[in-house]
Amino acid sequence: MKPVAIFQHYPGEGPGYFAEFAERVHLKTRLFQGYEGQALPESCRDYAGLVVMGGPMSVRDRLPFVEAEKRLIAEAVKLEIPVIGHCLGGQLLAEVLGGEITDNPGGSEIGWHPLSSHEPAGAHWFGAADGVEVFHWHSENFTLPSGAQLLMSSAHCPHQAFSHGIHLGMQFHIEMTSHMLEHWSECEDELTPHLGKPGVQEALELKGNATQRVLASNRLAEHAYRVWAQGLKA
Repeated sequence: MKPVAIFQHYPGEGPGYFAEFAERVHLKTRLFQGYEGQALPESCRDYAGLVVMGGPMSVRDRLPFVEAEKRLIAEAVKLEIPVIGHCLGGQLLAEVLGGEITDNPGGSEIGWHPLSSHEPAGAHWFGAADGVEVFHWHSENFTLPSGAQLLMSSAHCPHQAFSHGIHLGMQFHIEMTSHMLEHWSECEDELTPHLGKPGVQEALELKGNATQRVLASNRLAEHAYRVWAQGLKA
């Protein structure tokens, strides 16, 4: 099978659990770090799928390397090469499909918050996800593109995940690992401006019950990644 292209946007927001999944199921991957000035592929035709990670920037910033990724996502949609987007990546996929990126109606959402699953599509993609806490860190959200199916919501964000055929966009960080959580919990300078808002937890809360929370999140990720991988191009 062709390799899967992974697009990273920031040093602390790598592929996380997706990398572990890919190694376990013997998927070849190639990591692109456009934020470091690395050249991106001219086309996605040589890749079985596109995995788009999160980042602190906004889709609305129109950064050149992010805009280049959008062109690759658009090509992948046209060629029916599956795309999966995490947080910023989910927003990029949504915009390519015709959705809009706006300020999150519930304000910033940072920390562990439970999902509300929209059945039966939610269960198809994520398994038993209703009420499971996953990690969030965002202040923007996507509107649903035409033809998309809403999969997940949360108390602070109405659009947490959607599918569009073989493509999956998520606002939350299902790629979270214990190592990533430890790193993000130390980013107090980035967290402080958001404190006091209903959907924002303090640093100590981010680390609370970490082992069980990460394992529960990993189970959802495993299910979602396996469903998504069924569409990979040979």
